Amino acid sequence: MSGPMPGTPATPMLLFVGTHGPDDPTLACMPFSLAIASAEAGMQAMIHLRGEAVTLLLDSASTAVIPVDLPPLRELFCQVRHHHIPVYV
Repeated sequence: MSGPMPGTPATPMLLFVGTHGPDDPTLACMPFSLAIASAEAGMQAMIHLRGEAVTLLLDSASTAVIPVDLPPLRELFCQVRHHHIPVYV
């Protein structure tokens, strides 16, 4: 049987899609930040990176991307791992 048992609340699953790369640090970090906030609120989250966003996984990009009013990408990666949020490419 798949899915929750009848009468039990389902945990929402949220998918955050990233399409921006290092050229726009704030938009590039949004999927990670939103997924972390969702996980901390008790929801399940996953991240899917497409196009330029895939370059964020390079060490050179992850250390250089510093968004406005959000933690640096390197810090967000640590939090994503801490919350066991899957990242798909």
